[in-house]
Amino acid sequence: MVNSNILLVPGSVQSDVPSREALALPERTYTIVMLFPGHMLTDHLAHGDGLVAFGFIAELAKRGHRLHVIVQRSSFAKPLPPNVTIYSAPASSRPGIRERLAFVLRSRLIVRRLLGVGNIDVVHQLNPVCNGMSLGAVGLHVPIVLGTYVSNWPEPAARRGKLGSVLARVKDTLRTLTYRLQEHGAAAFLLTSPAASSRLSSPTGLASRIHWLPNGIDVNAFAPGPLVAGAEKTILFLASVEKKKGILTLLEAFAIVRATIPESRLIIGGSGELSAEVATRVAALPYADAIEIVGRVERTGVAELMAKCAVYCLPSFGEPYGMTVIEAMACGKPVVVTDGGGVRDLVDDAGGRRVEPGNAQQLADALIEILNAPGLQASMATFNRMIAEREYNWPHVIAKLEAVYALVGQAKTLR
Repeated sequence: MVNSNILLVPGSVQSDVPSREALALPERTYTIVMLFPGHMLTDHLAHGDGLVAFGFIAELAKRGHRLHVIVQRSSFAKPLPPNVTIYSAPASSRPGIRERLAFVLRSRLIVRRLLGVGNIDVVHQLNPVCNGMSLGAVGLHVPIVLGTYVSNWPEPAARRGKLGSVLARVKDTLRTLTYRLQEHGAAAFLLTSPAASSRLSSPTGLASRIHWLPNGIDVNAFAPGPLVAGAEKTILFLASVEKKKGILTLLEAFAIVRATIPESRLIIGGSGELSAEVATRVAALPYADAIEIVGRVERTGVAELMAKCAVYCLPSFGEPYGMTVIEAMACGKPVVVTDGGGVRDLVDDAGGRRVEPGNAQQLADALIEILNAPGLQASMATFNRMIAEREYNWPHVIAKLEAVYALVGQAKTLR
């Protein structure tokens, strides 16, 4: 069994679930500069990093903190609260060293300008982290917090083969140097799971600055509801329709499931590079009417879609984190994932199953076990909802983050 309580790390400032008092408005508020160097900060578009980053920003704003947010691009469906200001530091449209350097220089100018008119308690670079973007704040005498970190996707064999070239080695050396400079200037690192420690140059050497913090979720928006008719034997896949997400393995596994449970069904949500191929494969199957392809799903429709399944399945080849897994858990669904990447640390045996990436037989066996056991489904649903409320509920996550801010602030004062 994996440890479902990955946040309960000895010595971590968030080793205990915050008390009711800790979840009240904080005694002091912080002035925070948030760096988001991802492609799009958003509250509604399908940009995973951008949605998670917005969650942190919105929840900190609710707690009364003053936020100055530096972004490349942004899109919001709703007005921002008055204590959040967005600063645009657009770089070139082509990602690369020039784009990163432009963001570093522009964000440094913005931070220096803000320091000229008031105090800044902390500079916090949100994920994506491993790009050196926080270097713009180095030397400005403000604590820097990095994270949340998620684990890497497994490196493709083709990429590994190219590492032998001189140019590739030079790029990797420069990248490593940049990461180490970024780490040297940071006061704290926020890791979502043990697997994310692979993103640090020396997890052991940086242990005193590592804090375990998950990405949060609105457990009211994602909550258990009554099953839709026919959901009792239905599997849901909701992710990008790409090879690395394991969709082809799932189709192979579903053939085994269907042979064992003739009334079983599969819903495929999402879009991606394999959408057309998957649609063609499904159409050629003798049980094509048992597979529903719903395409891209808006954020507001995720919880409704979860109500149509008995089990959520994400058979990725090393998922870095897995927000849809947490959403399924909050909706009271058993989950079946692969034993790779950060997602393995989200799922306990009491709430789901982990299988070998790419192993269709193991995947089918896990799905059949859960679909054929209503009692197991119920116990897994209860367990997963409890974990979502206890570990991933935004107020708990933000209270833990505030504890990190307090800690780095105290360290600065002592210096």
